[in-house]
Amino acid sequence: MSVKIKNISTSLVSLYAPNIHFNRELMPGREIPVSQEEYEELTFDTGFMSLVNGHYLKITGIEEEQQVEVVENVFEASEIENMLVKGDVTAFAKFIPHATDAEKESAVTLAV
Repeated sequence: MSVKIKNISTSLVSLYAPNIHFNRELMPGREIPVSQEEYEELTFDTGFMSLVNGHYLKITGIEEEQQVEVVENVFEASEIENMLVKGDVTAFAKFIPHATDAEKESAVTLAV
């Protein structure tokens, strides 16, 4: 199973790890595959982990016992957009109190 990193925000995200010669820019919605070794190196970077914990990035393809940190209740920009388009006030009201800055930023960008 391959490890994939996806930008789930509405912002451009830059990943830079000079020690492994890794430099990528992820447009909103873009997903890139990375090797297990690259993923492990990236997890040692506090900036990368801040992006994951801030719900800017979503990691897939990692077994739960291999994950450095389990991040739950992550909403992709497309899910936030669906709430807004459908006018699902109940779901939005449940989402917003626990939303991270990235998710709130996405909600504002999509609402405008």
